Amino acid sequence: MKVLEINLEPRLMDCQIIDVDGKRCGKVDDLVFEGDVGSQLKIKSILVGPRVWYSRETGSLAALLSFFIRSNKLIEVPWKYVVEIFPIVKLNVRAQELGLRALDTKLAGILERIPGG
Repeated sequence: MKVLEINLEPRLMDCQIIDVDGKRCGKVDDLVFEGDVGSQLKIKSILVGPRVWYSRETGSLAALLSFFIRSNKLIEVPWKYVVEIFPIVKLNVRAQELGLRALDTKLAGILERIPGG
């Protein structure tokens, strides 16, 4: 059996996520799809968090990221909260309700400590 792999989400990956108050609250790191073989796939949720995006990195960058970000935190944002896509992903809930602002706040603190940043 031949398996065909198709990248369905290139336009959404790394899009900025904005909450109902217009606050930045992360980027789309990955998507979760639902559907059976032979049926139409639908987006179930957006995955946000260091566990997703630093797992895509390799080599020295991955080592550096895993040193600074020791979080296995993964946030799954149900698709039902998405009200707009492209060029941003806009949500109809506050970031805090989903635990999203905590990630940005932590990352901002880390980035501020990097010399020359």
